[in-house]
Amino acid sequence: MTLPLYVDALSGFRFFFTQLPIQYLHHDGKMNPRAIGPNIKKLKKEFHLKRPQLHVALGWISLQGDEAAKVRIFDGQHKAAAQIMLGAKELPVRIFLDPDLDVLLTSNTNAGTTLRQVAFDKSVQRNLGSALLADRMQRYRADCQLPEDSEAFSEQDLQRHFKGESREMKKYILDWIRSSITHHKDNKLRDFIEYGGRGSEFPLSYSTIEKTFYSFFIGSDLVLMLFELAARGYRVCVCSHSPQVLDAVWVLQRLREHNAPTASLLQVFDAPQTPAMLQLAQRVMKRQTKVYYFSREKRTARDISDLDSAAEEAGDSGWGGLTEFSGRASAAVARAVANARKNEKS
Repeated sequence: MTLPLYVDALSGFRFFFTQLPIQYLHHDGKMNPRAIGPNIKKLKKEFHLKRPQLHVALGWISLQGDEAAKVRIFDGQHKAAAQIMLGAKELPVRIFLDPDLDVLLTSNTNAGTTLRQVAFDKSVQRNLGSALLADRMQRYRADCQLPEDSEAFSEQDLQRHFKGESREMKKYILDWIRSSITHHKDNKLRDFIEYGGRGSEFPLSYSTIEKTFYSFFIGSDLVLMLFELAARGYRVCVCSHSPQVLDAVWVLQRLREHNAPTASLLQVFDAPQTPAMLQLAQRVMKRQTKVYYFSREKRTARDISDLDSAAEEAGDSGWGGLTEFSGRASAAVARAVANARKNEKS
């Protein structure tokens, strides 16, 4: 069979249209990890009423290597499944020939996220971001001539290497962390999560997991989120055992005392110095901050807003007990080093 081969004028991708038996079509789980959801019932009804498929499925094929080429479908799985359930034996498809898979993956991800052409569920977006990070890691290893299984680099190394994608790289890294936790074998919640939006089969939606656990425990954006609320004029009350929050308050107070420029606050959190962020930081610098320590023994509250590590009161100098462990750890290490040096001299 001979088919015309077309070339996309903007991307340079080569492609052709054809109709293939379903046994030659394979799902691309990496390019599109979406599971078949309940909406397939509506598609099945549409096709049963003899209404045509308006957009053909999208796939790709590689002729490189000695293995038999496979047609991998990355868009149109729901339509394909609905037609197969109705007895279809062949499906129309647009196939890209030897495409740049990184570009194709990025395009498909953007179509379901930023461009909202086909809105992907959050769980799907995280899987796609994780896949994009894996591709960037492979490119980094190749560019730096590292072994294929090397992990001798950090997230910061990736962000510095892909300078034009610094913001995207941060998102891909966070997506990878979320996806790794979600699908980890020790995650006792994963069997109770509805990944395809809101459903009635499972008690938890993936969106709920993101808004609760992940939003508070992944990344350093929590403090920036609190700053944004304060900049809008809200009175923000935080009950926390995290020294990160107090570190942020301490930095804010010291910068304010020394009339530091607004950009200094953004530099602490490695935040972009855009006009909007500079305006946010300016508003935060003008807000009043208070810190209270609740004593378990005395069952009283103390104002430790000065966060003075030289204060005589232990609750003040130890920031309500949050820095006591690190202080004891530092002291223990200092004693060990001193004793080692003493033994070397003797």
